[in-house]
Amino acid sequence: MLKRTLKFRDLDKSFITLEVEIKEKNRERRTVDLETVDCYKVLSISGDLKELTNGRGRPRWSSGGQIEDDIHTKNKNVLRLIEIWNRWHLNDMQSGTRKQEECLNNWKDRPEGFSYEEDCEYLKQHKLYTDRGYIYGHAWLVEVLPEEIIKEVEHLCDVIK
Repeated sequence: MLKRTLKFRDLDKSFITLEVEIKEKNRERRTVDLETVDCYKVLSISGDLKELTNGRGRPRWSSGGQIEDDIHTKNKNVLRLIEIWNRWHLNDMQSGTRKQEECLNNWKDRPEGFSYEEDCEYLKQHKLYTDRGYIYGHAWLVEVLPEEIIKEVEHLCDVIK
């Protein structure tokens, strides 16, 4: 559906290459609202960052994959794409329902890092470990990618250079 390669330099003069893809998947899955869908779209973004040694010479590979935290920019379009990346990347791999995720996101003293066991205990305390028959983390759920996000990603891919 959409597959683009974006290349630009950030404020550190690092060379950034981003692979942006929106795929359409045709298979039955449950959503974060526990509805069934047979067709949905998935956003995937990954990148490579190459740095200059001492500010000159040939760029050397520095990092790859989920590099959004390594991109230093003031470009509003790149910043917006990073926001979308953080929010919607792999939207078909959600471990909780909307209610479960909202509960975890509102956990003010949530420990740093990911701890499935601690998340489960917290959800049990709030009577959301099981939400309408779905047990937290027992399947990948889809959060449907909104059409306006798809259009915005397409636009951002057109304007980022």
